[in-house]
Amino acid sequence: MEVLLLIEIIIVFFIATVNIFIAMKMHLNLQFRNIISIFYLRMVNYFFALMMLFGGCYFIFNIEILSRLFGIMIFPLTISLVLSINYLMRETYFSIGLIIVCCLGTLFLYVGIQPDSYNAMVYLRYAEISKIALFGYLFIIFIGIICYYFLYWAIKTWINVPFLIKKDASFLLSSILIAVFGIFFFYFISLIESFFFLFSEIFLTISIVILTFSITREPKLLYILPFTIYRILVKNREGYPLFDHDWAESNISELLFTGFLNSVQIMSEEVMKVGGLLDINLKEGVLLLNELDYITVGIVTSKSSGLLKDSLMKFSADFENKFQRELKKSIRDKEVYASAYELIEKYFSNFPSKIIKSRKESLLLTTKKREIPLVLDNKLRAIFKDEKDYLVKKEELLKTPYEISSTFFELYEELKDKSENKKKEEDK
Repeated sequence: MEVLLLIEIIIVFFIATVNIFIAMKMHLNLQFRNIISIFYLRMVNYFFALMMLFGGCYFIFNIEILSRLFGIMIFPLTISLVLSINYLMRETYFSIGLIIVCCLGTLFLYVGIQPDSYNAMVYLRYAEISKIALFGYLFIIFIGIICYYFLYWAIKTWINVPFLIKKDASFLLSSILIAVFGIFFFYFISLIESFFFLFSEIFLTISIVILTFSITREPKLLYILPFTIYRILVKNREGYPLFDHDWAESNISELLFTGFLNSVQIMSEEVMKVGGLLDINLKEGVLLLNELDYITVGIVTSKSSGLLKDSLMKFSADFENKFQRELKKSIRDKEVYASAYELIEKYFSNFPSKIIKSRKESLLLTTKKREIPLVLDNKLRAIFKDEKDYLVKKEELLKTPYEISSTFFELYEELKDKSENKKKEEDK
């Protein structure tokens, strides 16, 4: 029995260490530093680590208050998880689930300070289910709520995920399904042998690790449910479109969108007498409009967001700085501004594209910035002697898969050979 207890103590402290490490790693990741949902997910890690530390210390010192604290920590852990999932799904704190958890938590804390709550946690560990008091029952309910929220978010994300990151969502869902099954399976086994209760805690740790790994590997999973970005358009102060990018299918033409932005711009300047960032509610979405010295940037989304506004303002400022010389000369050629897709990748990389819906269509999209291989780059320079033409064609090739780029050069060489042979025949 002492050997099993020693193993349990080691595993409990290991679980606590893992959760602290995950929380610190997310805190140090600049990409997640200011995301509210990630902040609450970090709190889940910290509270779970505290829970395990209290449990481990109770095994060592057998002090009653440590057992109470072990049980009580499940409440702030659940609250943090509910807040995190709420923000991931709706970008809001409020939900019926949060109210239910708070009500249960109030009762949980009250019975937690009662004399028999200590016995409830002891009985919970030693499978005397008939003697578990209300505190022990509520503890089990909170574990169920945690599993439900993990699973509900994973399923909703998988259902709504765009094709390009479907594999990541499938991995997340299947992994959490296994983890949730493991939590409940080993809990019921622990009613026969209490040592197996530890495995439920291990599987809860696995759920948190999987969630953290998944969003670190593919941050777009965080932005599947809160809102949908449809389109962004940049125009100069004279009203001519300079750059256009779509995340989702839209029936609005570039000309119509530009005309609408021009009308809103005139209204904001002549009627409202304001500039900067405007938030305009449409019938089925929101138009965010940012006005700078040389450009106006409009983005259509299903609803507004603080993160989206911040991304829009940074994108606008960088666009104006990047193309300041061209904007001052009032250059309207859209090919000149084609490299702005790099700014899209920089400031909107977390927001998934919903245009590609099949594997066949995905061949037409390159999601990461890359460089043309040196051999192909030299061929491109040999074909396009003019520097401007060379840069424009290079930007276009950067957006295509390597297979298409290679085909282009193979076709060029083939046509070139035919042209040279034809010229030789004519000279003869």
